[in-house]
Amino acid sequence: GLISKEDEKLIYHRTGVGPFLFNDSIFYLGSKTGTFRIDDLQTLDHLLRSNLNLINDVSHHLLHDFTTCLALNEEFLFIGTKSGLFKFNLSSGQLSQPNSEVAFEISDIKLWNKEELILFKEQGALYIIENDTFHLKVDNLLSSDFCTKGEISESSVYIGTSNGLNQIPKKYPTEENVVFFKNQLINDLALTNSNSLYVATEDGLYRLNQAKSKSRPYMIPLANYRVEVNGQQIDNINESKLSYYENQLIFEYEFVSFREKPTCSFSLNKSKWIIFEDRINLTDLPPNDYTLEVKAQSSQGLSEPIVMSFTINVPWWTSWWFKLILFLSISLLVYWFFRVRILTYNRDIVREMLQIILVRIKKEKYIIVKDIKDGSKTKIPLKDILYLESSKNYVTFYLENKKVVCRATLKETLSDLLEISSGFVQVHRTYVVQLKKVEAVHNDFVKVNEIQIPFGAAYVDSAKEKMDLLKKR
Repeated sequence: GLISKEDEKLIYHRTGVGPFLFNDSIFYLGSKTGTFRIDDLQTLDHLLRSNLNLINDVSHHLLHDFTTCLALNEEFLFIGTKSGLFKFNLSSGQLSQPNSEVAFEISDIKLWNKEELILFKEQGALYIIENDTFHLKVDNLLSSDFCTKGEISESSVYIGTSNGLNQIPKKYPTEENVVFFKNQLINDLALTNSNSLYVATEDGLYRLNQAKSKSRPYMIPLANYRVEVNGQQIDNINESKLSYYENQLIFEYEFVSFREKPTCSFSLNKSKWIIFEDRINLTDLPPNDYTLEVKAQSSQGLSEPIVMSFTINVPWWTSWWFKLILFLSISLLVYWFFRVRILTYNRDIVREMLQIILVRIKKEKYIIVKDIKDGSKTKIPLKDILYLESSKNYVTFYLENKKVVCRATLKETLSDLLEISSGFVQVHRTYVVQLKKVEAVHNDFVKVNEIQIPFGAAYVDSAKEKMDLLKKR
């Protein structure tokens, strides 16, 4: 809401969450449902007490868009929304649409004389001075593209981001930048007439004197550091690869500050920062890639983060190459066991087992049957089978260019075929067809190679269902 002072009394007006401005007794209010123009506080109070929806009246509703911020000069009302920047002409009442440069979510707008500062939520900032426009982003200057609040003074532009406060001199808006409160989210900025800048961060409220802020912050230098691995000092651990048992590490640092003892902290693999005195003990580290960051900070300044990366390798018995060697060794032992022990006693059984294994491995699938014509074992490729017909204890394989008769039941033969391929289905008590060879399906029969094979009443439903599934595939 907002508070007004009338006849030495403070009056609270419930307006909801949103930005507001007033000029010559005209109030501009932003909310989730848009931007509103209200002639006086009495009208506002009446609308709010009567029905909040009445504020959506056309005479008061300037813009139907989620309003995030407002700014005002003599000619225009600048409206920042989630879809971009709109300008409302105060004299003509016309509303301009945002162009491509400002068609992003706006987080703040600041105006100073003929200068404009437009901050985007995720696209950096635009600084416009007379006829020059500077697009400030991480690529050329800013510490983050996520901008929150801004201020303009006589000599500098201040841009608060999710990664600190940027002070940019007006003379060199794309060349120089000083970052304060790095790695902190800037929630708000307020510039006073006494050249003091108030900065609201996650840690609290700070006051920054502009005269002092023109120089770069005091940097705490690093004097010395050393590293021990399993009690042994090493010269340089950066980019090192350590064995799995070299997982007891000690880092010692000394930071020099001539004003006060700085506070030292470290972060391992982007984890939470932990404060330490002068030594970091890392014990029982599991195998992994590690990045250690160390920094120091005092009330007078900070240090550049020191970054070191190292790797602790996995044990050799858990590596992929050892597992591969172990698998090959076991496979070789199994092979020699079959060859020496079993092959010696029953070569025929082993040969048949190997044939079955080869049939499953090879791309060409086939079945081996004993032809009653000459008693030989015949290999029949599955791709050549049209259909099967049984007669008592005999099964006839009808192939594309011949037929083979073997002594077996249709049930046994179908079971053997389905172990190799699911492309066979029984359509009659005495017939099995290969689905791929079916040319047409009728109510009473199927046609295979221009031959009509009848449907059995007990098999018609399951056979047609399997044929439908094959078509869907």
